[in-house]
Amino acid sequence: MLSISVNNKNSSNKIMAQKFRSDLINIYKSCVLTKLHFSNCEAAHIVSKAWCNKNNKAIKFTPFNGLLMNNILHKSFDKLEWTFNMYSVKTLDKFRFKTHTIIAPNLINNAYANQINLQQVILPTLSRLFIKHHYLRFINKHYNNIFEQNQKNLENNLIDIYGFHEDNYIAKDLETIVMDESDI
Repeated sequence: MLSISVNNKNSSNKIMAQKFRSDLINIYKSCVLTKLHFSNCEAAHIVSKAWCNKNNKAIKFTPFNGLLMNNILHKSFDKLEWTFNMYSVKTLDKFRFKTHTIIAPNLINNAYANQINLQQVILPTLSRLFIKHHYLRFINKHYNNIFEQNQKNLENNLIDIYGFHEDNYIAKDLETIVMDESDI
């Protein structure tokens, strides 16, 4: 019986991961930064799967906790080598906002990193809290934990707000937040 339970859980996670990627393809159509075709991109979690598994499983596969990106960007994003600047946000409409990327200070002289530094990007408004979580983790890592209390408050918010509870999460209409490159 136990092996059946484990197999069902793995199968369910695989199906949810496939839907997660499909939702991200519908939103972004290509890599969020390089515009590489979606067939060469991965579904990246903004708030890590490990954090979600520990604190709030309901947000793990919400498309607003994801970005479509090539594997090199995905790995470097997970390592907190770059993020989105939450202090350069411009609201475009109720569904989207514009910001730009920033790279870790130790990568300023890295040619590849500089190609993505300060790139403008449009993201769904409902991703903003997830992006802020990543941004604060980036700041904590590279600037001596100066925002540690803000990070704790943000983690509590991720658990408590936006209706991201396992028993009442309601998917949003993805068609309303398709990214439009003409706004960059």
